[in-house]
Amino acid sequence: MTEHTSKQYDAELESLRTRVLQMGGLVESQIVCAIDGLGSSTDGAVFHEIVRREAEVNRTEMEIDELCNHILARRQPAAIDLRSILVAIKMIRDLERIGDEAEKVARMGLKIIESGRNFVPKVDLEHMAKNAIAMLRKVLDSYARVNAVSAAEVVRADIEVDDEFKGILRQLITFMMEDPRTITRSIDILFVAKAIERIGDHSKTCPSTWCIWSRAAMYATLAPMWWQRKPTTTELRAYKIGHTPMAIFCRNFVAGLFAVFAAWFCVLHSAHAEGNYDQRAKAMELAQQLQAQHNIPVARTLALLKEARYLPHVVKAVKPPNKPGVRDWDRYRSRFVEKFRIEKGIEFWNDNETALNQASQQFGVPPEVIVAIIGVETIYGRHLGKNRVLDSLATLAFDYPTGQRDRSEFFTQELAAFIVLTENSHLDALQVEGSYAGAVGLGQFMPSSWQAYAVDGDGNGIIDLFGSKTDAIFSVANFLKVHGWEPGVSALIPVEIKQDRHLSTLLAPDIVPTFTPQEMVQQGLELKHQTLENEKLALIELVRSTGPSDYVVGGNNFYVVTRYNRSSFYATAVLELAQALRTNRELSMHQTSGVDPV
Repeated sequence: MTEHTSKQYDAELESLRTRVLQMGGLVESQIVCAIDGLGSSTDGAVFHEIVRREAEVNRTEMEIDELCNHILARRQPAAIDLRSILVAIKMIRDLERIGDEAEKVARMGLKIIESGRNFVPKVDLEHMAKNAIAMLRKVLDSYARVNAVSAAEVVRADIEVDDEFKGILRQLITFMMEDPRTITRSIDILFVAKAIERIGDHSKTCPSTWCIWSRAAMYATLAPMWWQRKPTTTELRAYKIGHTPMAIFCRNFVAGLFAVFAAWFCVLHSAHAEGNYDQRAKAMELAQQLQAQHNIPVARTLALLKEARYLPHVVKAVKPPNKPGVRDWDRYRSRFVEKFRIEKGIEFWNDNETALNQASQQFGVPPEVIVAIIGVETIYGRHLGKNRVLDSLATLAFDYPTGQRDRSEFFTQELAAFIVLTENSHLDALQVEGSYAGAVGLGQFMPSSWQAYAVDGDGNGIIDLFGSKTDAIFSVANFLKVHGWEPGVSALIPVEIKQDRHLSTLLAPDIVPTFTPQEMVQQGLELKHQTLENEKLALIELVRSTGPSDYVVGGNNFYVVTRYNRSSFYATAVLELAQALRTNRELSMHQTSGVDPV
């Protein structure tokens, strides 16, 4: 700084620089304490201190502003002296705003502490904050040293802070979409991240970087090796336009607007989420029913339902498609009667042969049918479902979509069965996962089916359809037996249509066995397997998207399989997979033993 004739004038200018740097140090300590408090504070004392010291920052700004006015009025500075005073005036404005942002972080920290730290998403605010603090320190250093290159580095650093903010925003949106319970805390964290990002913006726009801005500084920003290539006129013009105060304001405004919109979209998208189910009238009715019938306290049921959350994808899964597709048996069959399921099914059969033979002897169900059902349902335990059952059942019980057949009562009863099941077993209601519809275990039993048909196959005193393959095998066999499986009675019979004039009559009962073998023959069918003389059969049409339909005949045991899943496609796929499993296993055993199959 050039010395003046008046030593007092020099002292006033130096005092001004010192006071600005002291204010910068005070603001910096505010930010550091706020960020440290977010990670470690449990009582809020640090945040209260930051809020209290914000008044000191404001008072310091007013004192420096008064000193600048005093120098302007008494000394009438010009040239570099005038520019240094104007820089100080503008710089303290930005420092005061940075202090305001630190206070925002502190207040949000207090809010998080007061409301509890439950459901606070984990994002890396610390690294972003360190970069913003480093920017402020570099601004203060460039102001103290009048260093244009250092000021230019601040602009480059702000790009990194902005990128980190965008990354945190994407993470928070993901958290809110995946777990609506995090929405409130995610919005709090979003405002903290925005405050840190604004600290970076104010550091970048501090007048020290504008006043001492030089062409060399712009080169340093445009390219790290700026001395190797001079920027073009177009690059310089674009840079200047992009870094005007109005451009910066517009970018920040749009980013903030997008963040708020994204947060409120998540809120609206999950309007039923986060503890609403315990407040529903149907929930109170359910709780009172469980207390009356199973002696489960109302408060316990409501507390459990408070933890349930709305699952939008479950509602979407039960809605009919906007454009109904054409049913295609060939495509459906190819999903289940295929090489992988056959190979893994044979492995499952071999590994659990003793349990399968015991279950087959006790319940009269062939081993291949038991294996096939477990294979179709979960690929032998590989796909058990990733939806929390409490959430799925609560969603379908209390928020079943309108515009279609209302099945909310069915899912309400399944929710009740699930609560009773978890009350009386080793299962944790908050941890059990299954299909989007609430089916669980290797055999995908609904909770009411678990209660009614699950069997302790291994005799250890615990029914475990997740971890015990023996329990799952016995339970599937028991389900089929209870629903009427009969040894020696037909399940699936190939058929040839000799005359089709009576097809509509034969197809009218759908999957319900109605006609005797003789009646079917009289109406133009040729059965390819032997049947009992008086057993009832049903003609099943397997529709193709292209070409004529295929037909099979289902007997009583075919109908029993449809009690597991009320679909003719499902039952046919299970029984064809069962046939493939037995055929391929016998062939494999004959090849291993070196004996040709009979």
